[in-house]
Amino acid sequence: MNKTLTLLLAMLLTLLFGSCKSKQQAVQTVALHESTVVELESVEIAGDSAAIQVPFEHLSSGALTSGVTVSPNGLRLLWELRRGTLDIRAEKPPEQIHYPRTTITREVPVEVVKEIKVNRIYWWQTLLMWVGVASIISIGYRFYRVFYNKK
Repeated sequence: MNKTLTLLLAMLLTLLFGSCKSKQQAVQTVALHESTVVELESVEIAGDSAAIQVPFEHLSSGALTSGVTVSPNGLRLLWELRRGTLDIRAEKPPEQIHYPRTTITREVPVEVVKEIKVNRIYWWQTLLMWVGVASIISIGYRFYRVFYNKK
């Protein structure tokens, strides 16, 4: 019977000390967050030019000797007639083209395990536990003496 009492006491102590859990894992899920950003990107197209010289033998009097023409898309045509040569120059200024660029950002929720102390045991609670354990051992020993030491 002594082994049975020892086994019972060991199980009781294991139950007492094993059930006092002071930390608990908490899992928090975070909602999915999606954001869309639209930005205007610009691309610069370089300008270009071309020049032509055409020789002339005869210039009539009173005629225009130079001029500039600009087309709706920005092409400039410059011409000038001097000393028997017609100089034609075409210039295309640099352009900037704007186009929208869409960026979609999705934040994927990640499970983060965070330990939270849910039951902080103060010093006086620990003292009460030890007093309770000592009382249980004392009561158990007294029952043992009363019931098994009658001989």
